[in-house]
Amino acid sequence: GRLAIVRSAADSAFIISLAHKGSREGYWLGATDEKTEGEWRWVDGTPMRYSNWGAYQPNNGNKSEHYLILLANYSKAGLENKWSDQPKVSTTHNPGFICEW
Repeated sequence: GRLAIVRSAADSAFIISLAHKGSREGYWLGATDEKTEGEWRWVDGTPMRYSNWGAYQPNNGNKSEHYLILLANYSKAGLENKWSDQPKVSTTHNPGFICEW
């Protein structure tokens, strides 16, 4: 398995529905811009064509946010059910994982 790839609004809706069954406020998904800032790629190497970023995201906070998290159970305006970039270890959200096989 690997962290989930989201290629469409339908994929996103399905993954959000899975996340709402869990108790975490956020879940890691399989994309990063670690190699080149602002160039988001999925774990299989393909470029990100569909996105579901929240308000003011991605923002590369502290110049260290290179990993994709879905904030599914997060009540802050503009971010619920949206994506955010996070550092390699997110102590703010304590995320789980959504994987695919």
